[in-house]
Amino acid sequence: MNVSNEPLGEPLGESGDDFSCLIDFKELTARLENDAELISEVLTAFSVDAPLRIDLISRAIESGDLETALTESHTMKGMCAVLGISSLVILAGSMERAAGKGDVDKLTRTRPLLERDTGKALSEIESYLAASGLK
Repeated sequence: MNVSNEPLGEPLGESGDDFSCLIDFKELTARLENDAELISEVLTAFSVDAPLRIDLISRAIESGDLETALTESHTMKGMCAVLGISSLVILAGSMERAAGKGDVDKLTRTRPLLERDTGKALSEIESYLAASGLK
């Protein structure tokens, strides 16, 4: 259901310039047919689920549970693909492959990058929802 005929667009930074985002909000909005309710639901679901996935991945790596690390990395990759967050798709995919190969060292090295970029994406989502009046 389209709430408005006007595209939601992207939030503006303090300087008035568009944010340099991990998430292409214009593309996401177009892909979701400018349905404000759906956009809000998808972004909110990611905001709730991503931190849980990161925690599960971290605990799996720490305990040596490579099967869970693989499964949760795969799930995270899919969640990020839905939002078009290519940097996170690449990182989660790398972790998924590392878990499949038993490469704990690579999992350990990549985890902080996944955490960092997930944090950035969550900040972008929060800002977008607030600026778009969807929060």
